[in-house]
Amino acid sequence: IKKVDVEQSGPVRATIRIEGMHKGTKTAREWLPFSVRLYFYTGLTSVRLVHTIVFDGDQEKDFVRGLGLQFAVPMREEPRNRTVRFAGQDGGVFSEPLQPGGGSRAQEQGEPFAGNAVFAANAVWDDFRLSQPNPDGFTIRKRTNPKSTWISSWGGGRSAGAAFVGDLGGGLALSVKDFWQSHPAAIDVTRASGREAALTAWLWSPDGPEMDMRHYDVVAHTLAASYEDVQPGMSTAYGVSRTSEVTLYPTAGKLLTRAAFAAQAKH
Repeated sequence: IKKVDVEQSGPVRATIRIEGMHKGTKTAREWLPFSVRLYFYTGLTSVRLVHTIVFDGDQEKDFVRGLGLQFAVPMREEPRNRTVRFAGQDGGVFSEPLQPGGGSRAQEQGEPFAGNAVFAANAVWDDFRLSQPNPDGFTIRKRTNPKSTWISSWGGGRSAGAAFVGDLGGGLALSVKDFWQSHPAAIDVTRASGREAALTAWLWSPDGPEMDMRHYDVVAHTLAASYEDVQPGMSTAYGVSRTSEVTLYPTAGKLLTRAAFAAQAKH
């Protein structure tokens, strides 16, 4: 992060702008500048987040493998009282506690669930992923730990692009605007059984192909025959930007209901 400004501070809306550069974990190189604007509104607990990157690399050798925003969500209850939800298609919702109790009504309604001796032996699911690698299909997978396989849980056509992780004390939901249209996209919930779950909105999903900014050909074509031509200095991706919008919905003191989550995903 290079700079943080309060762009607007009024009685209805406050806007904070954060500017910076991406930096590799294995190199000191800084590239791919970004800006993030956070919008806060009077009377609303939700936060609107607008994220923009500008490509300033070498399109012949610089490829973006994945790009996301990650949020830490504190967890307090036992796994049986923690819930993960994803928005599917046409209002559908995938909803499951980390340790399912055989269709317990209490778990479904977000009420305290004590379980029993038989229930205690059930698996605890730690990681969940909603993936939309193309405009025609999404999948939801889960796994118990990094050493075990992913299990397919649900799928469909075009997901609304929303997710929630939390427990009886609250949690965090987020929605990605134009989720399936901006494929490859994904939302992860990881380490959900620990003290802090990680909720990640993948604005460019590592499940899909790399972001490849090279030109579609290496030889010139006449403009009469094609929509663009190969010209020195005119066939570069330098300066091209990509903007994504995410809305955050924090909740406290209660589990976000399934109906409320579905309404947020639709909005």
